[in-house]
Amino acid sequence: MELVDGVSSYRRAAERVEDVARDLHLAVAARRRGEHRDLEQGQRRLEDLVLDLSHALPAGTQDYEARVLFEHVLRLRRALEPAEPDLQEGLLVLIQLMGVLKRLERKLEHTRIEDPAEATQFVLDCLRGVPDGEVAELLGVSTRTLGNWRTGSVPRTQGADRLLLIAQVLMYLRPSMTPRGLALWFRSRNPGLDQLTPVQLLEKDLREAELRLRQVARGGRGQLAT
Repeated sequence: MELVDGVSSYRRAAERVEDVARDLHLAVAARRRGEHRDLEQGQRRLEDLVLDLSHALPAGTQDYEARVLFEHVLRLRRALEPAEPDLQEGLLVLIQLMGVLKRLERKLEHTRIEDPAEATQFVLDCLRGVPDGEVAELLGVSTRTLGNWRTGSVPRTQGADRLLLIAQVLMYLRPSMTPRGLALWFRSRNPGLDQLTPVQLLEKDLREAELRLRQVARGGRGQLAT
């Protein structure tokens, strides 16, 4: 569960950075309009929180993105120097900084679901409230096996490839769907799959499903057939 805890800690730290970055963005924009705003305090607070964020990252993960984050903080400091601040540059850097936060979160989530035990928890979290029978059908296992997975039994061979694929697909779909909507998506005909349902494709050919389901979910073609 170390990686799960790392992702949760990262999210909490990232939310604090985003809140301060958003406030600082508003303050810089107001300063450009000629309003008097103190930028130094918000800037110092942002630097402290980015440092906290770097400590929240799981050890050894996403070193490149973390370095880019610090580079943005340095650029922001230079852009907002009190003597002659470059407010336009400051706004741009803040937008880029928030983009790095989102990329880091996505990469950490992808790392998390490469492990069967973490992928199981991720799928169950995404489909919280969906009846066990529907979840078991989607995963291609019995309700008894699903019950074992819920209690921590790690899927190593039976169903592991299908489980990991479903977790990856859910990663793309989850931001725009409820748990019930996600379950419905897998059981509904999809024009991007030649009118097959995702479950049908999973049953027909797992290797083909690995290629097509990720593409459909990632490409914004998750719409249901009418």
